[in-house]
Amino acid sequence: MNRILFVDDEARVLSGLRRQLFARRTEWEMAFVESGPAALEELARAPADVIVSDMRMPGMDGAQLLAQVARQHPRSARLVLSGHADPDRVQVARSCAHRYLHKPGPPETLQAEIGRALAVRTLLAEARWPLAERLWCTPPANVPAAASAFTALAENADAEAVAAEVERQLAADPALRVRVAALLSDPTAPRRCVLPVILALRCFDTFLADEQPEGFARAAALAARVAAIAAAEKQAVEIVALAAAASVLPVAGRDPRQVQLLQWLLPTWGFPDAVVAAAAHAGEPAGCPAVHAGPLSLLCAAELLLGWADPSRAPDTDRQARLEAWLKDRGWTGMRGRWPAAAGLPA
Repeated sequence: MNRILFVDDEARVLSGLRRQLFARRTEWEMAFVESGPAALEELARAPADVIVSDMRMPGMDGAQLLAQVARQHPRSARLVLSGHADPDRVQVARSCAHRYLHKPGPPETLQAEIGRALAVRTLLAEARWPLAERLWCTPPANVPAAASAFTALAENADAEAVAAEVERQLAADPALRVRVAALLSDPTAPRRCVLPVILALRCFDTFLADEQPEGFARAAALAARVAAIAAAEKQAVEIVALAAAASVLPVAGRDPRQVQLLQWLLPTWGFPDAVVAAAAHAGEPAGCPAVHAGPLSLLCAAELLLGWADPSRAPDTDRQARLEAWLKDRGWTGMRGRWPAAAGLPA
């Protein structure tokens, strides 16, 4: 039986949760505690599959509790259920929680989110994908280089605040500036377009750099072709930036379990839906929702263009056919004639 731990400093809230979830007592073992330290004691006694915490509590608040849970009990799903918190603390909480829920809300919403978290845990066990397990266990709050970029992106700050954060990050890390320029070559791109690229690079450094040291070189090659194709197809700079961000992220193969895992896990790092879709559907683009297909289309086109210029880097015949068919379905025809010229490559 799955074990769910609820944490709230108000006894009446916990009583309300007990009533709302009474019908689930045969499915879930539930525990209710009134503070962060009590929650840690309860977890030390018996691990929980899901922890649902209030945000504002005296002493140890929800963000502090969940950041510690992520370190000490990384297999537990971390959910925030909060009705009052200042905006800054909301973003801090989101940086260490898998999901952030507002109260009061329909009981069905909370139960559905707990169910989804349990389902993802099951997928993790079934897929045996170490990369997804590391994403699950490592929130951006526990990655110092990523935390401030996550907060700026997640809170949708005003343009001046975003620009200031981007410049601060680039000035503090010259190597980051070089890598951002390699992925997003347009120096006039709005600063809000640069921020997802910075966060994606922090994610790459955390999860992929050691295992895929050649990954950035390929991403940079793809990004250069993305820019050329975008110019030919008159795509907005925002779409180019989202594609550049997705180029360095963990991507799913054709295994539907990997698709589901990335669709649930990448949003915990604050990435926009279109970036998540590009990573999750990289292995099988036909599954990508049309509303989010722009960045993935550019990346698929860039993958083809890369292979046309250098057969050693080309996708296999089956994948090439699927990519070309999907792009044609999206109305991109005459690709072999136009795109190499746009990229300055031999036809």
